[in-house]
Amino acid sequence: MMERERLHGHVEFLGYVPHSSVRDVLVRGNVFLNCSLAESFCVAILEAASAGLFVVSTNVRGVPEVLPPEMIHHADPNVDSLVESLSCVQYPEKSIQLIHLSFITE
Repeated sequence: MMERERLHGHVEFLGYVPHSSVRDVLVRGNVFLNCSLAESFCVAILEAASAGLFVVSTNVRGVPEVLPPEMIHHADPNVDSLVESLSCVQYPEKSIQLIHLSFITE
């Protein structure tokens, strides 16, 4: 996927990150992408926003109540809607260094 979509230099897959290092990782990015299919209250998007990232998230259950509209863009839980939402984000001058993908299934 990295080669096919030419993501090198734009996306970094980190694997496990110790809790004590999460903030240091988040502040390297510009956008936090949350692809959850089910949420009650998403602490991850709250952490991302507090680190200064703009959040794009699926519009499921408790997500709309977590952040004010100017800090988040909601998408339907499907690929086309997520791509459309990401394309609406006004990226800062610097390149996107990190997009965090988290998938939760029931």
